[in-house]
Amino acid sequence: MTEKSIDEKRDESVDKRIFNKFFGKKFRELVNKIIELSVSKVVIIKATLFLNNNTYGLSNDGSNGALLLKESVVESFLKFKKYDFLTCSLRLYDLINCISSLLDILAKMIIKNKILRDVCNLITMEH
Repeated sequence: MTEKSIDEKRDESVDKRIFNKFFGKKFRELVNKIIELSVSKVVIIKATLFLNNNTYGLSNDGSNGALLLKESVVESFLKFKKYDFLTCSLRLYDLINCISSLLDILAKMIIKNKILRDVCNLITMEH
């Protein structure tokens, strides 16, 4: 083996180990569901923050933030998918059902990680 290929293997395994340590199997399941459903990342983040009860740590006024997130999730989803309201509602319902058991994990990660939290707060303000 060349020195370069050894370094590449080491880097790959380190990255994989870090990914597994911080995100684990459940997060990978969530990512796979998101990819399968082909929905906007912004919608996923907002839906995660809204549907999980831990929105209080993400803004100064948690209840107001939850209400704004609820509205923006629906608005963003409807704008993102150019279908009729019923089709959009069914897709959103399917999406929520598919990832509901994993939302808590992602929301906790966002709350514990200052950078992720700041990004999510910025996205919420922009949309």
